Amino acid sequence: QIYRKLAEVQPNVYLPRLAGSLNNLGIRYGGLERLEDAFKASEEAIQIHRKLAHIQPNVYLPDLAGSLNTLSAFYIDLGRFEDALKVSEETHQIYRKLAEVQPNAYLSYLADSYINLERSYGGLKRFEDALKAGKEATQIYRKLTEKQSSVYLSHLANTLTSLGVSFNHLGRFEDALKASEEATQIYRKLADVQPNVYLPDLAMAFNNLGAFYGNLGRFENALKAHEEAIQISRELAEKQPSVYLPHLAKTLTNLGVSYSRLGKFEDVLKASEEATQIYRKLADVQHNAYLPNLAILLNSLGAVYGGLGRLKDALKVVVESLDITKPFFKNYPTAFANDATKRLQNYFSILQELEQQPDPELLRGFEPILETLEIT
Repeated sequence: QIYRKLAEVQPNVYLPRLAGSLNNLGIRYGGLERLEDAFKASEEAIQIHRKLAHIQPNVYLPDLAGSLNTLSAFYIDLGRFEDALKVSEETHQIYRKLAEVQPNAYLSYLADSYINLERSYGGLKRFEDALKAGKEATQIYRKLTEKQSSVYLSHLANTLTSLGVSFNHLGRFEDALKASEEATQIYRKLADVQPNVYLPDLAMAFNNLGAFYGNLGRFENALKAHEEAIQISRELAEKQPSVYLPHLAKTLTNLGVSYSRLGKFEDVLKASEEATQIYRKLADVQHNAYLPNLAILLNSLGAVYGGLGRLKDALKVVVESLDITKPFFKNYPTAFANDATKRLQNYFSILQELEQQPDPELLRGFEPILETLEIT
């Protein structure tokens, strides 16, 4: 607010500072998962930096690249991968030029641009391209870490985390696990020294580790990793619920998968019910942000109830899941068609076991899917 006022009087002096403060504001919003606010602030920062870079490229190109890098990360978080790739490619081109002239100053930024490229490609299912970008980023950070471990070790861990995901998408599960194990080891060391900074990253690393163990059929290892993630996530959520409750809910869901693979269905139910309760609280505050997650979890909870023979409970939560899904399917039919189809199939399966008839009012609005399912 202060810089806006100053920039109106002396734009040549204060526009760069306004742009910098907008970029920082976007990052703060992003940290609180207020992505739409983050996106708005970041776009305004880019608009200003573009004008400045056009006039003085030698001075302001790095600032433009930084703002673009922030925006591409927000696009990725919003699932807008085509936009993310376009911005990531522009960012990458700028940092490549800067790194050629000043490698000591810009190699790390170039590596970060590779990471956003990797995640953008991954979101578009261009997994070979994603892996190529991830390998480039890892190679740069390994070299930088050898020279300045205290500065770049956390960046290497972050890069290894993304690399593991890219390997996983290509079905290279052993490589994914290897990258994830190295990332987890690094984050454990960092969290021992700075827990307030690195415990969230360690929790994420354990989550990934559990998933990759699961893909290899090492279910006991997967469960142990997810239990480690839960312990950390609970501590974080107790201190900062507004920030870390969503992470706890996701981790509980992953824990449920591990329990399920080991046949511990009562534990699956307990984890699923707790995650559902969390998403209910979150959806009360931010409807559009968390209602889709709640619908997914309710449908999964229905499957758990069904597996335990609690068919009436299963029907209740699946009906609620469909009620939540209906307006989203109406407004975004392409995006929610697959989810709606799965929930309708689950609904009819439960009705068949209960020997009950479907509710016509509940089904109203799902006619395009019902036709494909040959159900009237």
